[in-house]
Amino acid sequence: IICRLCYYKRTPSKVRLPPASSGRNGTRGERAMFSKRLARVRGALLVAPPDLDRPDAPPALRGWAPPMRQRLPFAATVVASRNDPYASLAATQALAADWGAACIDVGERGHLNADSSLGDWPEGHALLQPFLRSRSELSQFSE
Repeated sequence: IICRLCYYKRTPSKVRLPPASSGRNGTRGERAMFSKRLARVRGALLVAPPDLDRPDAPPALRGWAPPMRQRLPFAATVVASRNDPYASLAATQALAADWGAACIDVGERGHLNADSSLGDWPEGHALLQPFLRSRSELSQFSE
């Protein structure tokens, strides 16, 4: 949910994070930060992250809490909808700021997922393009 796609140096791949836990293992985000594959991450397109701090957050999302609130060690872009039922635009913008990520407002699209009738979502493909470029070109997206 939090990280839909991360692009590695050679091949795009979905990143599956282990289940959340408490204690010394840390949160999912913390474990992802220290993954041995982290150095290979070129960037992340984070689409419609939910607001996990909402009291009405769906029970299925509670295992993802608390959200990581520190700067990501790679370039990232967060994509947000103004009328996402799982997160307000303000909450998504704050999360993107905490992550040091650019935040793209795509207007009123509801929750951005496979059920949103986006089809091949050309706009999403366009947002991926910067992550497919060289590392030096990515620096503009992490400032």
